[in-house]
Amino acid sequence: MKKVLLFLTLFILPLQADAYQDYIIFSDNPVSSAVIEDSNIAEVFPLQTIDNKKETILLKAKKDGKTNIIITTSQGERRIGINVKSDKIIFNDLNGFNTEVCDIPPQNLKINGLDVLLPPTKAGEK
Repeated sequence: MKKVLLFLTLFILPLQADAYQDYIIFSDNPVSSAVIEDSNIAEVFPLQTIDNKKETILLKAKKDGKTNIIITTSQGERRIGINVKSDKIIFNDLNGFNTEVCDIPPQNLKINGLDVLLPPTKAGEK
């Protein structure tokens, strides 16, 4: 049992430190479906928010590579090219869509035109 715990501690847990960035994609129109062409590179999950809006998609990267996301909205079908790298995802042709990194809080967050103050990152910082 001790050998298993040692193995997990030394080899498995550090692997999560090199995880890929996850992104949230926001649409200007309701999303009826989102499909990724190569599910070995990334996965997409359309989300429904608390106020019943279907304008949000979670993009979870798995490995380096290039693929496309096909998003169907009330305005028709859109194809967004993505290039997944270990530290970021590069998007092509995002007209009508916005993105945010899930793991890093935004610097200037606004909700309905109001500034949202984030807590300080260091003790005593203002």
